[in-house]
Amino acid sequence: MTNGHHSYRPLTPATSKTSLHQSARSESSQHAMSEGVIGIVDMFGFEASECNQFEQLCMNLCAETMQHFYSTHVFRTTQQSARDEGIYCDVEIDCQDNAPCIELITCQRTGLLSLLDKEGAHTQSASWEGYLQRVVEQHSSHECFSQPECEGPDTSSFTIRHYTGPVTYDASSLLHTNNDAVPDDIICIFSRNNCNFGFVTHLYSNELKVQGGNGPQGMAHRISPPISSDSNGPREGRRTLSRDFQTRLDNLLKTIVMAKPHFVRCIRSNSQEEPELFTRDVVCRQIRALHILETVNLYAGGYPHRMRLKTFNNRFRFLVPWRRRAKMEDMPQDECKLILDGFLQAVDSSDLPYTSANWAIGKKHIFLSEGARQQLENVRDIRRDQAATLIQAYVRRRLCVKKWPSIRRSLELRKRARSRSRSRSRSRSPHSARNRPQPIPVMENNHDRCDTKTIQQTCCLYGMDMDCPPPVPPSRGYTVNGNMKMSFPQMRVMKQGYPEDAGKTDRVLRKGDSVKVVGVSPRRGYLIVEHSNTKLHVPYQLMEIRTTNGLAKAC
Repeated sequence: MTNGHHSYRPLTPATSKTSLHQSARSESSQHAMSEGVIGIVDMFGFEASECNQFEQLCMNLCAETMQHFYSTHVFRTTQQSARDEGIYCDVEIDCQDNAPCIELITCQRTGLLSLLDKEGAHTQSASWEGYLQRVVEQHSSHECFSQPECEGPDTSSFTIRHYTGPVTYDASSLLHTNNDAVPDDIICIFSRNNCNFGFVTHLYSNELKVQGGNGPQGMAHRISPPISSDSNGPREGRRTLSRDFQTRLDNLLKTIVMAKPHFVRCIRSNSQEEPELFTRDVVCRQIRALHILETVNLYAGGYPHRMRLKTFNNRFRFLVPWRRRAKMEDMPQDECKLILDGFLQAVDSSDLPYTSANWAIGKKHIFLSEGARQQLENVRDIRRDQAATLIQAYVRRRLCVKKWPSIRRSLELRKRARSRSRSRSRSRSPHSARNRPQPIPVMENNHDRCDTKTIQQTCCLYGMDMDCPPPVPPSRGYTVNGNMKMSFPQMRVMKQGYPEDAGKTDRVLRKGDSVKVVGVSPRRGYLIVEHSNTKLHVPYQLMEIRTTNGLAKAC
């Protein structure tokens, strides 16, 4: 369950009522007893806008109810059950009880919402003045109710002290908003004759059927869709929006009580809804209101988890050796002690990090600290992995044993075939040893022979002597740059010093020096450079050729 807190953004009646219906419909009581279902409930946070009306009252009622359930589930139930079983913890949590505020709003006879329904039942004489007068007469002495003194006796507002602070509500629009009815004239607009949007017509199909029949004219239809309790049980008087909201909230609480809830607390960093802005006062106020520090203290030094002894024994019985399980007595406390002894031995023999683990065994429950619960679950996961690996090994062994007869039969057949082939080869050759194969004679290829007469004719044609090899052709006396043939000499510029391994003072050529290239060096990749009446062999990649347009890379 997630929970927001302290939203100061004012809501329009349309958006707030839509969000109210969507949140009320989020309950799923039909899946309360089903297994394997994970439900996520995104609940309202506490709202305090500039003008608080019926929507804010319902949202804050929802926040109050969930806060009361959180305090009861986390603090009161665990501590009270520990005291009942004679276990006292060093950490005592004393949190604020907001039950009087919830009783002020939802009491069946004198609650604010009940008085609102009673006032709205008198359609002719209903007014917010009469409603506010009834509320003041009934709850003027209530600790969570007050009226603003600065606005005078004729004010239309009243103040409720919630668990996060006082909130002032405007009573002038409560009756109109709580009236969950729409006239039949508006419903007739969405009929097929008047509306081309078939989806909207489908939404009001039930109301249109009543209008198309012999139903009475001028009747009012409900705005919000009916809930399951409306169709199953008898209708008790006039249905209003507040009554629907309370019914849905009660169904949601029944679902959460039957489940195993986990709470996610959401803290707003600032009240301006701006990113990367941390307001210390706003955060501290939320932490105090949501009992965050009390929860941390309980989980750090108390017993926040409890399990029935039989459930604990069934879940962690594997920690006891098999021989000692048969000697266990019928007392659940003794079995629990043996399991905890095995747990300590398992922790000592494992590589798990050391954490403080505390527990207390009561009459019906065992109370665990957060560290003890985590260590028990970690040991359980390790044992399950080991057991799964062992089971897999036995299954693979079983499969191999089943396949072994066929594998053995195929191996025997191969062995017999090899022995037969060896016996046949021995019967053919007189000697037991195998004769070595003779070398393959090299056949003379007639195509590789040279025709001496053809070679003599070719040499006479080109003026060559068969007894002297031809000379090596000289290197080319030019270079190519930009599809242009450039002959020697050439002017080039050094890109870096040469020799490269010499110091700056010992280098013959330095970066930026102009040199004169007179030809190609016999050394591959080098050019002959004339500099200071000396000729050097310099790699061509160290120079750039100088042209009329500038410098270009040497080729």
